[in-house]
Parts: sequence; structure tokens; C-alpha cells
Amino acid sequence: MKPIAVILLTVAGLVAATLIAVSCIYNKSFPPLEMVAPEPAKIATPVLEPGPCIPVKNQGLSMEDETEISICFQERVLIAKDGLHLHFVGYQDDRCPSDVVCASAGEAYVLLSLEGFDAAPTILKLPWDGTARKWIDPIQAENHEFELRDLVPDPSLDNPVASDRYRAVVAIRTIAPGITAQ
Repeated sequence: MKPIAVILLTVAGLVAATLIAVSCIYNKSFPPLEMVAPEPAKIATPVLEPGPCIPVKNQGLSMEDETEISICFQERVLIAKDGLHLHFVGYQDDRCPSDVVCASAGEAYVLLSLEGFDAAPTILKLPWDGTARKWIDPIQAENHEFELRDLVPDPSLDNPVASDRYRAVVAIRTIAPGITAQ
């Protein structure tokens, strides 16, 4: 082999090794977005319990003004008397772990499928950015506004959160058709 070819192969190998080392040090791996098939409908209340997320039943969910619901990952809840359901189908959690000090809170989002008898299923992507939201830029669909208020539990480096433990706290309010609430 000619000396120039050996030098080029050596340089190419060093560059590849450096790129791999840098990507291992600086790149943070994120869990994949999880999607699931629909399950039978359930009704939930805003009760937060430690441990695995256990769906809780509510005797009657009123959507006359504004309410918060607590919904487990893969759970479907009835949100309106006309058969409108929310189904927690996915999430991305890039928040600062609770056992780490970070410069920012990080970000997260949940994917909810809005399903009803008269409505085609709609995927809602509700963001969380660490700020206290109170109807700032809510997501609108089917005469309702939706806002992610919390995603629990917080991530942890020592104890990674299993999918079945996630619970989203979602604020919902009804709006008049054709009107944007402020």
C-alpha cells in the first residue's frame, strides 16, 4: 500500500472515532415516542397517586365551564356528554430530571387523540415548558380548548419512569362555536 493511502485511512479512522466519542459525550438520547391502540372508554378525575398510574372513575364530569382531568398513559376518558373522548396515546419527556440541577426546566408534550361520534379523530399535541400556564395559547378542537398543566411523575436519572406510570393533567374548557376564547 502506498504511504498516502495509509495516511488517508488513518485520518479517516481517527475522524470516525472522534465523531463517535463526541456523539457519546454530548448527545442525549431520548426515549422514543410511544403510540398505542385505543382501549375501552373510562372516566377519570384529577387525583394524583404515587406508583403505577391507576385510572380512577368519576360519577359525572361537568364541562360547563372549565375542568382539569387526570389521564393515565393509554387511558381513554369521556370529556363531554355527547360522547367526546380523550385518549392519551403518546408523550415525549425531555424535562430536567428531579435528581439533577439544570439551567432550564426542559420540555415535554403529550399526544391526545380526540374522538367522538360526530368528529373524526384528531391528534392534539399539548406542550409543557415549565411555566405556569393559564390559557396561554391553548390548543382548540371540537368547541373545546385544551392545555397541559402537568405531566407526572418527574423524570429521574436514578429511577427511569416506566410508561405505565405517566399521568397527564389536562385543563379543558368549552368555547362557543366560531369563537376564540382569550
